[in-house]
Amino acid sequence: HIDSDLGHRSNDEEFVDDIVELIPDLKWINFTGGEPMIIPGMLKITNAIVEQGHGKDITLQVTTNVSTINPRIIKCFSQFKYVQLTLSIDGVAAVAEYTRDGTDWPRMLKNLEFYGRLRLDNNRIGINTNIALSAYNVLDVHKVIEFVCDYRNKYHTSLDMIVVEGMLHPSVLSGVARECAIDSINKSLPILELAGLDQHDVATVHSQLVSVK
Repeated sequence: HIDSDLGHRSNDEEFVDDIVELIPDLKWINFTGGEPMIIPGMLKITNAIVEQGHGKDITLQVTTNVSTINPRIIKCFSQFKYVQLTLSIDGVAAVAEYTRDGTDWPRMLKNLEFYGRLRLDNNRIGINTNIALSAYNVLDVHKVIEFVCDYRNKYHTSLDMIVVEGMLHPSVLSGVARECAIDSINKSLPILELAGLDQHDVATVHSQLVSVK
């Protein structure tokens, strides 16, 4: 198993070459960021796996912020035993663009639709959506939860949430901002209950929301 944070070592050719050498023994590899879709090392590794014919034995996991799609990497997906995508969706519209610098919401919507269709067309591709709850987005968290619940129902995905620690933890808010955050969290709970989600997904997100109230 390899958990590859290429975001910090994307120009480290020796590191990438070391992974390529391990390919015959790999069963699972996880690419995180920065953004894996724009990191040359990921393309080199996935191409090498396919060229060596080992994809059928390897599960590929990729965490992406959905800002871009790399067709050359997507083309490799069909050669893997299974592909698990985690799509980071921390807000909708202006909140998404504010939360993650450089986000273009209309483009992100198109990319989300692309990944959703990819999921429906291939039973060896799974999608999990993940919300990182922070002081940046907690005032509108009910909107992003409603969005990902609709996305889940349309494309048969799962849902997860983490709470950002440190200086961006939602608890740093006070006064009116904190009241607005609690109001948004309270609006989120019935959305989860009505969304028809897997009970484990509901319990996970529910516990994260309640923990910051």
